[in-house]
Amino acid sequence: MFYVLIRSYIRAILFFYFKKTKVVGLQNIPKNEAVLFVANHENALLDSIMLATTNNSKAYFLSRASVFSNPFNRRFFNSLRMIPIYRIRDGWQSLNKNTEVFNTCFKLLNDKKTIAIFPEGDHHLNRRVRQLSKGFTRIIFGALDTYKDLKIYIVPVGINYDAHITYPQSISLYYGKAFLANPFYDASDVHLSTRQMVAKTSDELKKLTVHIEDLKTYDGKIKQLKALNANFLNPLETNELLHNLPKETVLREDKKPVNFWYKLVFAITALSAWLPYLIWKILKQKIKDPIFFGTFRFALHVILIPLFCLLQTFIVYSFFGLNVGLYFLTVCVSLAFLLKWVPYKNQ
Repeated sequence: MFYVLIRSYIRAILFFYFKKTKVVGLQNIPKNEAVLFVANHENALLDSIMLATTNNSKAYFLSRASVFSNPFNRRFFNSLRMIPIYRIRDGWQSLNKNTEVFNTCFKLLNDKKTIAIFPEGDHHLNRRVRQLSKGFTRIIFGALDTYKDLKIYIVPVGINYDAHITYPQSISLYYGKAFLANPFYDASDVHLSTRQMVAKTSDELKKLTVHIEDLKTYDGKIKQLKALNANFLNPLETNELLHNLPKETVLREDKKPVNFWYKLVFAITALSAWLPYLIWKILKQKIKDPIFFGTFRFALHVILIPLFCLLQTFIVYSFFGLNVGLYFLTVCVSLAFLLKWVPYKNQ
């Protein structure tokens, strides 16, 4: 019940947080089967949150062990179906704990549950799929060894942002076609099986997210794509554009100014939530890694902004009565709707 309530609340906040949310390919997720979501990782905690709330699989997530640092955190994250995974940076002795973690994963898959993992190992801001770690193959092959008749499906998931750091943001999730993991496993040659499965999964992910292979030309290609008004929320279209980029592109900045009405609504909204907005401005200066901007900003949307709105509503109610208090609350919610629907830039 706690998981369902938290998930429903988070989904409601996400509706307002993202300017646009696009989800493609939900029909590709097998029902009543053992499934492993394998996704790229471009935006810290937001990736996990979106993967958990845009489908009905109620997946279990393998997360870095450091977030389970104390008993309260461990209990809280366990209730959200998060499972700690230990890495070398957690200490060599901690790696032994992974045996229990993997056994838990084997049982979940045998029970026809869904597990989600980000095999790039860490988040990043580049529009590309990095080298995948082999950990997810160990889970699959171990489960197939333990349960001989088990079938496991891999669903690659591409997560795409129109902007990683700036606000407002829009996001798209592309759930790729599921493929059966069993044919890739040859117990007599695990190394070859691992390489083939990693290669297959990586190739599928590169179709579902914008992928620029060559780092040497990365910056130049990003500038070209922006000059051509590439839609980063549509990886199929943008990857096709990448393959056909002209040798020379007139590089020009996007001169579309921010919509006046959006600026007006944003200013009024910021004024009505002045304390959370002030806290964000102070907090932003102390975040060393920009990739965490989205995570902390979303946390404010989840906790501080609703609380502050309710507190102001209560104060207004105390002085002016129920009708005025409800009117004030309605205005707060209406501003959130307007901020979502008014275009950010002039069309």
